[in-house]
Amino acid sequence: MVELINTWPHEQKLTAARIALRLGRDYDFIIHPRTVGRWFKHLGINRRRHLNPEGSSNR
Repeated sequence: MVELINTWPHEQKLTAARIALRLGRDYDFIIHPRTVGRWFKHLGINRRRHLNPEGSSNR
């Protein structure tokens, strides 16, 4: 689960809420979006600029 939380924001630019929804829908793993946000912080990707440090558009 943590591996998905770490890769999805980089690959698909998903937010914590969308990741929580997708984990519940696709993997039957219920998790609160705030918990996903905490994992973002723990993994060091809690800011948009951390996803793409070279400065290209993140939106």
